[in-house]
Amino acid sequence: FGLGLDYAMYHKRFWGIFDQNDFSPWERLGGIFTSAPTAIGWAGSRIDTFGVGMDHAMYVRTCIGEQWTPDWLRLGGSFTSAASLVSRGPQLDIFARGADFTLRGNHTDGAKWFGWQNLGGALASKPVAVSWGPDRIDIFAIFKDGALWHRWWDGEIWNDWESLGGNY
Repeated sequence: FGLGLDYAMYHKRFWGIFDQNDFSPWERLGGIFTSAPTAIGWAGSRIDTFGVGMDHAMYVRTCIGEQWTPDWLRLGGSFTSAASLVSRGPQLDIFARGADFTLRGNHTDGAKWFGWQNLGGALASKPVAVSWGPDRIDIFAIFKDGALWHRWWDGEIWNDWESLGGNY
């Protein structure tokens, strides 16, 4: 996936072993974006690709098998970073830095999106999300104080932000 000189999203498919001939030609997915694409494969043969549009809202386009949805879906919000994505079994979670520099999160079960949640913080960087189990998400971001901060979902609640220190 890549952002073209025309600010549209593009992608190539990989069909085999690492040989230049095993890639499809670049396919234009359209849209006009201010962020690089973020993509994730999950739920079998599904790929979701995200980007921040010119209106600062988050957009998604989905491919199931080889078929892309006809248009980009506007998820709303107002963002100052590209997305960070994690898949936890039958659920996809998305996180990004909001226009107010707080962490914003949303998730889907593959059929519907559940809405943006403000998870607080004072982010100076794009968040990085990881998941190491169906009931665990860890988020890391550099805050305005220069330290690395961490917040996590334990399957029931979001635990408070904790400073891991440092000066980045």
